[in-house]
Amino acid sequence: MIKFFRRLRQNMITKNRFIKYLIYALGEIILIIIGILIALSLNQKSNEQEKKQAYANALSQVYTNLHKERGWYEFLIAGYQRSTELAQLELQGELNLTDEDIPKYIYYFNSIDIADFDLGNDPLLNTLQENITSNQQRNLVYKISGHYALWDSWNDVITKSRISFLDELVSKHNLPFTERYTLLTITNIHGTEKRFSKDEINKAKDIRSDSAYPIAIKSSINRNLDLIGRFKIKLRTIKSLISIIQASYPQVSLSFDNIIISGSAVEVTGNEELMLQPVNNRKTEWRGTFELGEGVFTITDMGYRLPSWGKSLTDKGRLLFNGFSIPAEKGTYEISVDFSDMKYSLNKIQ
Repeated sequence: MIKFFRRLRQNMITKNRFIKYLIYALGEIILIIIGILIALSLNQKSNEQEKKQAYANALSQVYTNLHKERGWYEFLIAGYQRSTELAQLELQGELNLTDEDIPKYIYYFNSIDIADFDLGNDPLLNTLQENITSNQQRNLVYKISGHYALWDSWNDVITKSRISFLDELVSKHNLPFTERYTLLTITNIHGTEKRFSKDEINKAKDIRSDSAYPIAIKSSINRNLDLIGRFKIKLRTIKSLISIIQASYPQVSLSFDNIIISGSAVEVTGNEELMLQPVNNRKTEWRGTFELGEGVFTITDMGYRLPSWGKSLTDKGRLLFNGFSIPAEKGTYEISVDFSDMKYSLNKIQ
């Protein structure tokens, strides 16, 4: 084809058809320009597609992180409510404890579990900002960035609430410090329970009978109630942002890849963990049919190993971050998890 045009051009020149040659040359230039424009257009479309994919991936991770944050604050609210209820019983003299339990509860009432929950959103926000291709995306990034900017300053206020009101009494009566206790249960956070000696138990009993003890418990209750109120506000804004993202991008998916169940109910069958499978493209619903032994299990994102979800103390079928282990009897079960409303079901088949 190229040789044909070259011969045609030479033929025009030799026959002095200069005008026709100019027209031909102009046509060649136009064809070249069109080719360049097409190449630029294809390259631009390729770049836009890459930006859209990068944006979608970052948005999916932000969306997933918001679900994890929601679980974290639901856990904090449940934990501080539980702590407050028990502290109020203690303040009213209605908490009946064995001698061995007294030092455990003193440390439990003194525990603070407001760990920073930073999932590394800054790089994700930068990725979103750098890959905006529409006004809809720009508006959504503005809302997401505004959300995190607002709560960054709020977190500084929350850290000031890390006050252990019983520290002074513990020091006064020389009760040895031990590991912190969890918010939901009177168990050691790291799983290794300290066995208190008779002398330590007597010191704990002295703390409990100290006139300053009710004041410290009351201060802890007031602190808890303030935190519960703050966490509920944060939880509402997280849920609102989740809804905004879902409305803007109905197909947005969670970035979970491997949801497993593990625990003694699984181990007695010869397995260490069993994997659920996603049942929708958005990865909000997961399901699996397994044989379980008598025991307990929790649900975990294996890729992250946190959070681990268990059952709520009061709401049947409710999935709670750091929640209680889910009991099971020996049998075959269909297990379903819905992360969109944090629910689970355990249906025995046989």
